[in-house]
Parts: sequence; C-alpha cells; structure tokens
Amino acid sequence: FPNPTSGKATISFNASAKSKYLVKVTDMLGNAIMTEIVNAFEGYNTREIDLTKIAKGVYVISLSTEDMTTESIRLIVQ
Repeated sequence: FPNPTSGKATISFNASAKSKYLVKVTDMLGNAIMTEIVNAFEGYNTREIDLTKIAKGVYVISLSTEDMTTESIRLIVQ
C-alpha cells in the first residue's frame, strides 16, 4: 500500500516463523526490476520498497517463502 503509488510502497505480511522471504518486483513482461531478501520475524512484518526511479506503469510484487510459496499483487506506479 498505497496502490496506486507515486514511488514508495509498503509491503506487509504475517510470517508463521522466523524466515527469509524474497521480494521481487517485475514489469508486465516478467522482467525483474528489483529483488531483495527480507529477514522476517514471526508475526506481522512490514517492508518499505522504493520505486521512485522506475517508469510509471503496472508492476507485480511477489513475496516468496523459502519453500517457494508465492503471493503476488499488482501495483500501479504513477
């Protein structure tokens, strides 16, 4: 959130245990724009991502666990 964003967005998620997560931002063609490893703690976690240097458009943010379970959302950068 927020969605749409002017460049800065916050990802929030619940982790069932202390674990590493992969945050990946891709464009609609599947090209990786940003990847980052997040060390999450059990419970509620947040991570701010800076997309101010990328072109306006629609992107996909994916959050993957170590066992490769992935959740994705679309984000509009204005």
